[in-house]
Amino acid sequence: MLCDVTASIVIYRNDVHVLKRSIDSVLSIGFKLRLYVIDNSGTDGARDVCNDNRIEYVLNDS
Repeated sequence: MLCDVTASIVIYRNDVHVLKRSIDSVLSIGFKLRLYVIDNSGTDGARDVCNDNRIEYVLNDS
């Protein structure tokens, strides 16, 4: 997919509700975009809120 915007959100032990609001905010901007969510802690539930085809979830728990 060719995108107008590429963005990332890097998380470490974040509240999943805050992550969901952040993702919704980025996805609502109206551009074709690709969002990378980089999870540096394996936060419970983070993968579950990354269920949009514009989101790439990356677990980096090492």
